[in-house]
Amino acid sequence: HDPELLEIERQHVAGAVIASSFDPDSRFPFVAEFSRNFEETFGSKPDAYAAQAYDAANLVQVQLAAGADSRDAVRSGLLATRAYPGASGVLRFLPDGNAVKRPFLMKVKGRRFVSLD
Repeated sequence: HDPELLEIERQHVAGAVIASSFDPDSRFPFVAEFSRNFEETFGSKPDAYAAQAYDAANLVQVQLAAGADSRDAVRSGLLATRAYPGASGVLRFLPDGNAVKRPFLMKVKGRRFVSLD
């Protein structure tokens, strides 16, 4: 969800519902906490890349804390992850290693994006 879309398309996107990979204004507690901490630390709102990097680091850290001591052990632990509440949303992994995550739903209201979650 790019603010430029609102400027370029204006009336054509009014009321549109879009899927986004990240919503820094989400009301989900685990996302809101990440966004608040990021903004306090860096002085700006996080983007999707920041949230995904944070999740990746935390997911590996969880495996290491659980005793994973090899690459294969970390991979096995990640593949067993179900409903991980990450900054970029709740995610799980498929057997091929791809992450599956429900997108954040947003609506265009006026000249801004409003969370529907």
